Amino acid sequence: MNNENDLLNVQISALDMIAKDILAIELKPIDGSFLPPYDSGSHLDVYIAPDLVRQYSICSKDLSQVVYRLGILRETNSRGGSKKIFEDFKLHQILKVSKPINKFHLDLSAKKSFLFAGGIGITPLLSMAYALDKNNADFELHYFCRSKNKLAFEDEIHQSRFANKTFIYIDDEPNGIKFDKKCLISGLETNKQIYLCGPSGFIDFVKDQAIECGYSANQIHTEYFNSNVIKTGASFNVVAQKTGINVDVLENQTIAQALKQVGVVIDLSCEQGVCGTCLTPVLEGIPDHRDMYQTDEEKNLNLFITPCCSRSLTERLVLNI
Repeated sequence: MNNENDLLNVQISALDMIAKDILAIELKPIDGSFLPPYDSGSHLDVYIAPDLVRQYSICSKDLSQVVYRLGILRETNSRGGSKKIFEDFKLHQILKVSKPINKFHLDLSAKKSFLFAGGIGITPLLSMAYALDKNNADFELHYFCRSKNKLAFEDEIHQSRFANKTFIYIDDEPNGIKFDKKCLISGLETNKQIYLCGPSGFIDFVKDQAIECGYSANQIHTEYFNSNVIKTGASFNVVAQKTGINVDVLENQTIAQALKQVGVVIDLSCEQGVCGTCLTPVLEGIPDHRDMYQTDEEKNLNLFITPCCSRSLTERLVLNI
């Protein structure tokens, strides 16, 4: 989690409903200075309330240091984050946010880039599209949405210079264009890259299609917005090494929940193993990794665990907290 001294004080300078249940928020520095620079694919930790932090991608048009723009979906099963934003955020309100963080890097040197957005997953990919267009790079943007009234930034995309490189797929439009994985065949050459962002089911579907076309894992880059992670399992014991406190994690508890009961609080954000906020060093034991944040190679090293969702394959797990 971010140190208090590293946080930015920003003001909400615009609030616009740009589609059904999707809010665009613009943030400006309160002192009139410039915001820290960032790359496309970056996100902010937004401090919505005490102990309530959520991550949102920056989708400004031109990597602006004057304003950060975020696109936020009102989640049907909100755990408090988006619900509070839609109900409580007001124009000119002061917020604390992190400096930009990028764990979804764009390779501007790629021979061609394919951007696949599922729903609100358009936010980091829209920023990537602007960056690629600015660099005269070869790319395609494929945007999937359940219904037309939930298309975020639709007019902006249609008016952009890359409108002719954008393909929009609407689930409830039977006569609309359909996705054909043949569009990926040309990407089999070296240094052609795929970027995926959206719900886990969408990402897994497109990833499978790309692999069937012959893409390798290192050509496919993902950022999950949510997952269907199963958090339950057999009980085990966890030791918080720095305090010496140990606790049994019950079948229906997460490590973070069990530790909180005995006074060891771990910073959380997504609570689905997606964002990496709670990533914690492992000193002893073998984790049962349930997250989507670490790569397979990182999971095999067993150096870190996401206590918001992961469990243990051994009876005892010692964590460096």
